[in-house]
Amino acid sequence: MTLNDGRGNALIHSLFSPYLTVVLAFVLFYCADIFLKHGFNCFKRIPTSETALARLRNYSLSVFHALASGFGALICLLVCEDFLEDIVTAENDIAYHLIGFSTGYFFHDIYHNICTGLCSRSLEIILHHITVVTSFVIVIQYRILVPYALFGLLMELNSIFLHGRHIMLYFDVDPHSVVYQTNFKANIVTFVIFRILLTPGMYIWAIVNRRLLPVFDPGASCMGSHYMAFTVT
Repeated sequence: MTLNDGRGNALIHSLFSPYLTVVLAFVLFYCADIFLKHGFNCFKRIPTSETALARLRNYSLSVFHALASGFGALICLLVCEDFLEDIVTAENDIAYHLIGFSTGYFFHDIYHNICTGLCSRSLEIILHHITVVTSFVIVIQYRILVPYALFGLLMELNSIFLHGRHIMLYFDVDPHSVVYQTNFKANIVTFVIFRILLTPGMYIWAIVNRRLLPVFDPGASCMGSHYMAFTVT
């Protein structure tokens, strides 16, 4: 069998499927969490309780994911012109892997919240993640609404500064410092753009273009609840 025949191409496609990206992303965040767990022990100006350290690691992983997925989604939407013209059926392999990457992160965050004992205080976060994972798996499996999912990931651009603020508080960063104030202002700006303005825009688009949506596809019934949950983080 050569890489040029049909079976070879099918093998390559299966090896590099978005589902593999989901698994690799989970492993990546698992390893990163272990690294952070040992790395934060080197700092003296951080909380010593296990719960506080777990939350600090959780916020750090969230910022890393938000940087990758938020800017990745923005680049995909800017580079791929089809995504703005056909939000229902337009697709791109890189976009699928980006969605797979985010799915792996949300799987890990569920695992992290449960194993570190944070789930008792973060039940709404876990329910949110389950909804997101379900929706993203449907997007990957049925190959629909990929651009719509990317628009949802743009909200992660706000999470960079939202969770970055929490990290600064753990490290006792001066609230009057340039870094803190810059992050504070960026948090407000991105919150307004990517949550307050973007979310209604997505709902309006879905209502106006409801006839274009595959209403008999299981994905269509989940996408609305997915982005409803996405805005509460």
